[in-house]
Amino acid sequence: MIRRIRLNPEDAGFYPADDLPEYVEKLEEQFSLCPTPPYRKDLVKGNIVVVLDGEFISSRIIFLKQLPNYMALCIGPFNINKVPLFKIHEKYLLKTSTILDIRCEFHVRENEIYESKVGNKKQFNSNEHVQCDQEKEIQEYVMRSVDNFRGMKGYLAAPFKLPKGFSIPDIKF
Repeated sequence: MIRRIRLNPEDAGFYPADDLPEYVEKLEEQFSLCPTPPYRKDLVKGNIVVVLDGEFISSRIIFLKQLPNYMALCIGPFNINKVPLFKIHEKYLLKTSTILDIRCEFHVRENEIYESKVGNKKQFNSNEHVQCDQEKEIQEYVMRSVDNFRGMKGYLAAPFKLPKGFSIPDIKF
């Protein structure tokens, strides 16, 4: 049998007893708000990151900007590894020590950004993707900065693989 528990507001003129039943206290603890975790501070614009889950799993991509709700704006670039401009949750990105020099500010409309589906092992269909004008501008700027580094195109095109016998905490990226 389920009982509905109603707590009176303080300004109602009635003050409940000091000792609430234990199950009411447990319910209050259970449904109290958890503190929000902070945004990642280790991600810097131009940082090369590895996607750990979703459609672009094990792809090396370029981090561009932090978005609200712990989302990150990233790009492949599309010409190199077939990864478009997309957003993904920050916790699915593995930071590497490689940083590209990107100084431009990007202002992209949220509704035009492709969102990577986490947990989806289905590969991204590049034939269906239509690039918007802003994405093309960002792509050109990023490609210019990639061209300045020798060997960067091959590095971004290669999928990320761990050597046998190693785990992620053992290796410095």
